[in-house]
Amino acid sequence: MTQWKQLLNPELLGVSRVMRRLRQNVASLADLDDPVLIYSEPGLESQSVAYQLVQQRSKPIDSLLVLDADTLNKNAKALEKWGAPLKQDSLLVLVVNNVHELKPKSQQLLLQFIQEPNTNKANPDLKHQLRVIGVSRPGLASKIADGSFSSELFDSLSGFSLRVPPLNERLEDVPVLFQDYVRVHCDGKKTPIPKITFETISDLLAYEWQDDLASVQQMAADLIDGYHTGIVQPLIPDTVQQAVSGDIVKLPIVLADLERELLQRALTQANCRQRDAARVLGISEPLLRYKMKKYNLYERFMTRRGRPAKA
Repeated sequence: MTQWKQLLNPELLGVSRVMRRLRQNVASLADLDDPVLIYSEPGLESQSVAYQLVQQRSKPIDSLLVLDADTLNKNAKALEKWGAPLKQDSLLVLVVNNVHELKPKSQQLLLQFIQEPNTNKANPDLKHQLRVIGVSRPGLASKIADGSFSSELFDSLSGFSLRVPPLNERLEDVPVLFQDYVRVHCDGKKTPIPKITFETISDLLAYEWQDDLASVQQMAADLIDGYHTGIVQPLIPDTVQQAVSGDIVKLPIVLADLERELLQRALTQANCRQRDAARVLGISEPLLRYKMKKYNLYERFMTRRGRPAKA
């Protein structure tokens, strides 16, 4: 049996549309008893999603077990040792991480437990409710196709499915995550939160992030560990033409104000050419136009025959 590991992002931070939708879906599923299967690439917030499904439940949980596939593979009695419920209709929640790594024998044990979730051998007539939350990497269907994963177990786990979006689908969340990791790292070291340049945020938005949040956390840690001058210099200076320069703000930053400032500076530097401004910021033109309208910048920076529109 394992406890919750230290979570990088327990609150599911982010301002992107996909993260807002994920938080809404988690909230709508929290009070249900149906099983949920969470799909996520390694290093993302899959455990945080499971944690929120448990935390946001309004009904009290009588017993919670967080189990990793490796633990069940090595100890077939891990489920049997789970404490028996104290009363009729107790609510049990089982979280199984790395479902895709379950061996055939473990798959069968888990399936039997889901079908007959009764751990009280002294009183076999005692019944209780069980909710199962599974966490798996994408591609579980291919394991079912080649026979290495039980289709019956899959059906028992996938009442609802949640997908954790990779970073490249929510680049606007990176500054939020970065700022939070900087704050957490500074709190842990009991050091003051440094200043940060607009160049740094521009680099964060332009960087080709992979699917692992640990890279964002490591960058924040490296920033603090190498911090001496009181000013955070651009982290990746060669990846993008600098859209902004000179100004300094303190963390924590009001993200909306920062994003609005970045948009204005990029559009001004690009002479209101939306294609060039979007390229500098590392976002698509439709997303740029959406943000321009969001911050009431569209009329101001709209171009007519290549010239800025009059105010």
